[in-house]
Amino acid sequence: MYERSQEPRFIIAPPIGIMDCDYTKEEVYRMLGQHERTSVKLTVSEKYKEIFSTIKKYITDENNEIKDDNLKQELEILDLLMK
Repeated sequence: MYERSQEPRFIIAPPIGIMDCDYTKEEVYRMLGQHERTSVKLTVSEKYKEIFSTIKKYITDENNEIKDDNLKQELEILDLLMK
């Protein structure tokens, strides 16, 4: 809903993301429909790219300490989201 709204009215806490929104139930229904959302190309706003970048740095730093190759998938997903 954040990415699809023309006039986003969300409260965003920088380290963790969306905290709340200022939309009525009627506005949400108009934007999203009753049961489904239509498919759209994946997009990530600049604010979330910044948050994902911070998360990636943390995971990378931790991975340098624990040497866990299983974290590569998470890092690849973050890279995809930040394109």
